Amino acid sequence: MRTTTENLPVRICFIAPKAYPLFNPDIKQIFGGAEVDLYLLATELAKDQNFQVSFVTADYGQKQIETIQNINVIKSLDFKQNPLTGAIKIWHATKKADANIYILKTASLGVPLVALFCWLHRRAFTYRTASSYECDGTYLRKHRLLGPAFAWSLRQAEILFTQSAADAKNLSATIGVSSHIIPNGHPLPKLDQKKRDTILWVGRDAAEKQPRRFLELARAIPTEHFTIICQTLTNDQNRYKQMSIVARKRAENFSWESVAHQYRQLYNKIRHIGN
Repeated sequence: MRTTTENLPVRICFIAPKAYPLFNPDIKQIFGGAEVDLYLLATELAKDQNFQVSFVTADYGQKQIETIQNINVIKSLDFKQNPLTGAIKIWHATKKADANIYILKTASLGVPLVALFCWLHRRAFTYRTASSYECDGTYLRKHRLLGPAFAWSLRQAEILFTQSAADAKNLSATIGVSSHIIPNGHPLPKLDQKKRDTILWVGRDAAEKQPRRFLELARAIPTEHFTIICQTLTNDQNRYKQMSIVARKRAENFSWESVAHQYRQLYNKIRHIGN
């Protein structure tokens, strides 16, 4: 019996260099919400025999290709090397994945790079926006070179995903593309009925996340307890240190955590959550 493409699984590749610590918890390095989102999507799709999933990550000292949770995890760039070398390694890893569909999230040099790869090799390029800054024109204004390349990439996309109606409207206005609205989701463990006594915020200390607003909220409502789980940007240790000092001074109604994995332990105590 001759094999046809209808009998074969869809090959899909996710690209998020900083996502490797999610596959290997022994690696204590920084990752963000975009990496978590793509990791969750990849691991769920990998449970479906109709999909063959690969995932391109950065070089954290692992093997060239590992199979984790039924996903081929492919090593690519080393953050310590120059951007040109990194781009070449991303290109080779993308080619090695040999996918039908490639998906990225978060504006970076990798977006036009992978979009170009897909355009040249006739593969489907898909993109999921990471924040309103990518949709409302802020990213385009702040990046005079990468901005136009990012816009070109989104116009080449087979399909685009945004997180809200406002993002979809703004993206249409600024870049002229339509998108499907799918909010971020997250699997919740079974929750015990316990007293919920804290308000949780999870995210990096990136400017657009506005973690200081959460500190201001805690100062404004001293009768409530607040918990922040905040990882630092890899290039801004000073701001992170200053913010953590300010947060710890509010110890009477504030808890500061720096490890993102700890949010799972807090679910049974949360009254409200934000990011």
